[in-house]
Amino acid sequence: MGERAIEKAYFLLDRMRERGIAADVVVFNTLVDAYAKAAWACPGGGGIGRALQVLDMMRGSNVQPNTVTYTSLINAARHEGTHEAVTVALALFRKMPAISRNHQTYTVMMHALVRCA
Repeated sequence: MGERAIEKAYFLLDRMRERGIAADVVVFNTLVDAYAKAAWACPGGGGIGRALQVLDMMRGSNVQPNTVTYTSLINAARHEGTHEAVTVALALFRKMPAISRNHQTYTVMMHALVRCA
């Protein structure tokens, strides 16, 4: 997924806001997932940093991240493939409420750790 496609997603987010439609967790998760895919297409390209900016936007909009959010963020770090990104992923994993971790979250975290080992 290219930067241009992500720009279009932000354009739509702005249009939603202009029309008084509040972004929900699904909208923000879609943006996080886009950055995870961008990191996969271009490892080391900063996808995790941009995905974390979306997390900040979520919190600023009083939208609570969920299991999909954290799993997508960890996935972005995994695709980034740098030691720093995996350190961020591990911190996110630890912050995540244990009850919301699922099979996919653990699997993605394991992949991230193994990739950078």
